[in-house]
Parts: sequence; structure tokens; C-alpha cells
Amino acid sequence: MLPELVIENLSREELLKEAKRRKFNPTKAEKLLWQRLRRKRMLSLNFTRQHVCKNFIFDFYCHKLKLIIEVDYSVNNLLKDYYYERDLKLTKLGYRILRFKNDLIIEDYSNSISRIYKMVNYLVGLN
Repeated sequence: MLPELVIENLSREELLKEAKRRKFNPTKAEKLLWQRLRRKRMLSLNFTRQHVCKNFIFDFYCHKLKLIIEVDYSVNNLLKDYYYERDLKLTKLGYRILRFKNDLIIEDYSNSISRIYKMVNYLVGLN
């Protein structure tokens, strides 16, 4: 079974351990995004990386806006279904999700950052 499909069944301790492992083994795309999101570099908002919430691990998370930024590792159809259902659950809980493909961030970094800025500006305007 794919690791993404197992995460929801992990204990809190196991989730924290997995989040820590992911934090120290980021993809190139995650490194690029983190350079932009860390230390209040986006409109003075705090983002965390590999944030554990309930039975999920978010790649990047802004608590103030309840904004989740996810970097997909695979285009596997099974994962697409998983992410779709996961996003529905999280949206019902009031979270907002931006999802990017790993390759897209690397190939078109400025467009990815622009999409994040647009969403952040929109959410800041709502608050």
C-alpha cells in the first residue's frame, strides 16, 4: 500500500515521526517553496512545514488562514482519488487547499508562487 494511503491510520506519535522524516527529506520543489514561505516572507504570515493536524500531514500550512499547500509526489490514479477525497474532508472542516505537482513547481516556479500569492491575498481580504 502507498504511504499516503496509510498515514490516516497512524497514531499521533507515528504521524509526528513521519512528519519529522519528511521535513528532513524534502523534495526539490518543497525546498523551493519553503525558501519563499519561511520566516514570514509571504505577507508577514507564518507557515509551517510538514504540519500534523488531526490525522493528516500538510506539506505547508498557515494557521491564521487555514491554508494548506500540498506538493503531490505522484500522478497515480489511486492517489488522485485519495487526494480528491482528502481535500473534500478538509474543505468541509474549513481548510483551503492549494495543490501543486512537483514538476510544475520546478518548471514554473514564478507561476506557482503567483498562485499562492493570489490565494493568500484573497484569504487575507476575507479575514
